Amino acid sequence: MDSSIRSTLWSAFAVLVVLIAAGLALTIGVLHLTLLMVIVSAIIVVLAAYLIWRIQQSLIASINRQVKRTETMIGGMSDGVVLVDAEGKTAYLNRAAKNLLGRADVGVPIFQHAEVYGLLNDAGEPVDASELPAARALSTGRPVRDITMMVVREERQIAISVSATPLRDDGRISGVIVTFRDITERRRLEEAMQLQAERAQILADAGAFFASNIDPVWVTQAIAERVAEVLGDWAAVILKSSDSSELRVASIYHREMTSLGLAWSYIYRQPLVVGEGIIGQVVSTGYPSLTQNLGGAQPVAPELEGGYHAAPMKLASLLILPLRTRREMLGALVIAANDPDRAMSDEKLPLAEILAERAALAIENAKLYTDQVDARRKVEDLSRLKDEFLSIASHELRTPVTSIKGYTQLAKTLIRENDLRTSEEYLDIALDQIDRMSRLILELLDVSRIETGRLEIRREPIPWTTFVSDVVHRHHTAVSERRFQLNLPVGHKRVLGDRDRLEQVLGNLMENAVKYSPDGSEILVTVEERGDQLVTSVADRGIGIPTDELGQVFERFHRGRHVSSTNYGGLGLGLYITKQIVERHGGSIWVESREGQGTTFSFSLPVTPAVEQLPIPTAEEPQTASAT
Repeated sequence: MDSSIRSTLWSAFAVLVVLIAAGLALTIGVLHLTLLMVIVSAIIVVLAAYLIWRIQQSLIASINRQVKRTETMIGGMSDGVVLVDAEGKTAYLNRAAKNLLGRADVGVPIFQHAEVYGLLNDAGEPVDASELPAARALSTGRPVRDITMMVVREERQIAISVSATPLRDDGRISGVIVTFRDITERRRLEEAMQLQAERAQILADAGAFFASNIDPVWVTQAIAERVAEVLGDWAAVILKSSDSSELRVASIYHREMTSLGLAWSYIYRQPLVVGEGIIGQVVSTGYPSLTQNLGGAQPVAPELEGGYHAAPMKLASLLILPLRTRREMLGALVIAANDPDRAMSDEKLPLAEILAERAALAIENAKLYTDQVDARRKVEDLSRLKDEFLSIASHELRTPVTSIKGYTQLAKTLIRENDLRTSEEYLDIALDQIDRMSRLILELLDVSRIETGRLEIRREPIPWTTFVSDVVHRHHTAVSERRFQLNLPVGHKRVLGDRDRLEQVLGNLMENAVKYSPDGSEILVTVEERGDQLVTSVADRGIGIPTDELGQVFERFHRGRHVSSTNYGGLGLGLYITKQIVERHGGSIWVESREGQGTTFSFSLPVTPAVEQLPIPTAEEPQTASAT
């Protein structure tokens, strides 16, 4: 009870005491006493009624203050609050609710809430009135917690989290209090986190998938397949050639196999050259290219075999990303979408770029592994060749030493017996073996000079046809059982080179022709003018070279199957040395052969420019001739 009520009661009590005293003083008799009691009773009743009215007014004022305080608190809440009465009509909305809903309507029946307040379900679709949280709480009497709904405001949707709690009065539901809050930002963050988690999972899966195999062909196909499944409808891996500006399609994959041919057709219509076309520009500059809505720009496919006309490839988007590592540019990754729903967007670009980085790393790893395997194989081949060389060299060097020693001892014995003719023959054989051993040693020295870059080339103008004629005649004199046929042009063309080394080249080729052709057969030596080159060929009709060995004849220590299985001898260094000498003169050498039908070795040398040509005496001009 407050102070005003207390002061009123004390005042009434004082008045009552004064009246009683006055009554006692004025009334003396019994009659007067009865009248006094009636007066006092009336006064007490009046005072009691007054006191009750004052208390009632005080309580009403206190309740109103509490109501205003509660309304102020609810009105100041950041969450929206809506009070629905027992009949399902809106009775109250706080300020936050009005701001979120954009409406302040009261008295709205619950079956019109969705329409009036613009409420949709979580998927942005119309919601049935019975599914509204307020309706469910009012009908079931149970609270409904954290239901996500959408509010349509000015052509945009606001996500809200709604809860509804029923209100009870004497055990009966007297209404529902609905609270809700704006969760648009939280929902955006959750979606962003979900997207990041999905991207991280995609990248983890892609990285593991790319690294699950180190075969380059498999890796590029895996990249195209995984990228097409994650982004777009089809993808292609384009790799740059290491020794030219050409590009090649390493792999291509389409989600729909029936459209794979169209994807191939589209790629092969593009210029696959570095710096040309969209793909070539991306590889050249290293900058990605994104083109959207290509549907009308795509040309109609040309007629294919069988009269089939391919439908035009309509693209919703075309993204080309560079495939590069820290060391080099590998090529490009093409990601295309035919379906507009799978078109590339700005949100997908970071994922696509990271996938391209992972793809480039996987390709580089596969390439490095392949290079490592090749290097290891080469080391193993070199080790095998070394062992074979040591075996052959020891045999080739031991044989002449043994012959020299044996024939020298025999000659010594015959000299003592005065058989000088036979001893001279034996000494000639020993000298031949010494020459053979000298050639082997010189070959080894030449290989050593080549490997260390110390092979000296002394250059001078050489009249080539005269030079070739002289070398052939000298070899014909030494090998009388072969017929050498010369086919030389008449002219004064010269080459700039080392006489001794070029004679070594021509001599090696003729020695091979003699070695691998039957007695009495013909060896043809030809010189042709081809522009600014002089091409010299040595052809025989010998055993020939197997087709699968043609690419190895100029390698160190190579000895063919026929050479190894027969007693031809040699270290397998002559053609290797020949090739190195020709290339150091700016020329090239090649071989043509058919097994059992003979072999032709040809090499080209550049002609010395006219300013360096020296006059050649007419007497030295070679003619087409036959040395037999």
